[in-house]
Parts: sequence; structure tokens; C-alpha cells
Amino acid sequence: MKNEELTQPFFLPGGDHAILLTHGFTSTPASVLPLARLLNEAGYTVMGIRLKGHGTVMEDMLKANWRDWLRQEKEAMEKLKKEYATVTAAGLSMGGVLSLLAAERMGADSCVAISAPMKVHTPGMSVAKVLAIIKPTVSFRSHGPAAPTLMKDYAMGYRTFPTKSSGDLHHLMMMARSGLKKICCPLLVIQSTGDRTIRQESAGIIMNGAKQVKAEYMELQDYPHACTVHTGA
Repeated sequence: MKNEELTQPFFLPGGDHAILLTHGFTSTPASVLPLARLLNEAGYTVMGIRLKGHGTVMEDMLKANWRDWLRQEKEAMEKLKKEYATVTAAGLSMGGVLSLLAAERMGADSCVAISAPMKVHTPGMSVAKVLAIIKPTVSFRSHGPAAPTLMKDYAMGYRTFPTKSSGDLHHLMMMARSGLKKICCPLLVIQSTGDRTIRQESAGIIMNGAKQVKAEYMELQDYPHACTVHTGA
């Protein structure tokens, strides 16, 4: 399969339990496709959307914002809920944040938040819209040793992104944090000790905020932030 095909939205038909699997900030559906295939083999129906401004060129992110991404998540949830008996919201990184919002306000029957940021290493996110005037773009920085081997064909995404877009991510993070206490469906939080992108306390913030529901925590050892495309080597 060509890289261009991997970045497209996908739909893998299966049983009556559907999973909306959402990719992360600057990434593409390819980053969750290996997991989607495993879930589909296990009998689930899996849908992967491509968030606006992603999977094309970095400049397209300037045409998108947090409202677009939240709307896409809502539309996908509504579509699945009309057609399937049970719908789980799951996602990687920003996709995990959107999944938490789907659990809070979109009627998800369960939620899986993978490497979902509640705090990050990147400074200035809360004032990104102002910083964008001075510094229009930002490049990802390493915050530790190089990530273990990734599935290169699937670990695609922008290395540079509009500064203002990090402000949109921050807005979604704050929305999700403030709504954790309203989540009323079962929740699984997955985070790795090797994640150098988000702060390690992120998982604890989610677990403590949503402690009135059945919440479980799965800790991965030495996996990178994009743990869904880690080879395990």
C-alpha cells in the first residue's frame, strides 16, 4: 500500500461493536491503522477519520482549528451510533483528547485514551495565538533519547506545524480536562514510560479526574509517544 493511501480515512466493517479510532496532532490515520486492523481481526468495526489540515501539507493546518476537529469527531460518533449497538471512542495523542470529549459529551459507550496529553513539554501553548505573530511555525523537539524503532511506513506526519495550531490543541486539552468529571462510561488510559512528548503526569490527571467511573490504567514500558506504530523491537 502506498503512503498516500495510508493517510486516507478508513472503514473496516466487522461486528455490532464499532470503534472510532482517531489519530493525533500533525499525524494521519496511518498512525492508528495497524491497531485498527488488529481490532478488526478481533471482530470490531473500526472507523478512522482524517482530521482537517492533516495528511496533506503543513500549510493546510492554517485552514483548520479545534472546532473543525471536534466537529469531525462528533459527526463520526453520530454516524456510528446510528448504525451500531455499541460505540467506543478511542484515539492516539490528540485523538485521545478528542475521545475523552466524545466520552463526556457525545454518548460514547466506552473510551480508550492512548498517550493523551493533559500536560506537554512544549512551552507557550497557552499563548500560541500571540506567539504565532512572532514565530509562525514550530518544529518538534526531542525530549530525551531517540524513540525506539517505529513502523516507518505508518509513522508519518508533519515535523513542522503552525504555531497557532498548538494553541488549538491546548484548547482541546483544557476542554477535556475540565470535562473529565462528567465522563460516565468505562475508561481505559494507556501511556508509556518512554513517552518523551507528553508529561508523565498526564495519565494520572485523567485517572484522578474521571475517578467516579470504572477507569483502568495500562502502562507500557519504553514505548514512544506513537506507541501504536512501535515495532516492539
